[in-house]
Amino acid sequence: MRYEFERIKLETTSYVPWGRSVAGGQRELIESRAAAGWRYVGLLPVSANGKGGLELFDLVFEKEE
Repeated sequence: MRYEFERIKLETTSYVPWGRSVAGGQRELIESRAAAGWRYVGLLPVSANGKGGLELFDLVFEKEE
């Protein structure tokens, strides 16, 4: 089997007491990609702040070719 992969970058935006929160819409994004035949695989941290809080990450999806 061969797989095609897709990465979508998401950025955190608002501050919360324990760090930063995602701008929102990630659940809808995962659901819309699933409806298009993609399977959510996971996320990869791309950058963090000085306290280790995640600032940018990639959502990773796959589907069979």
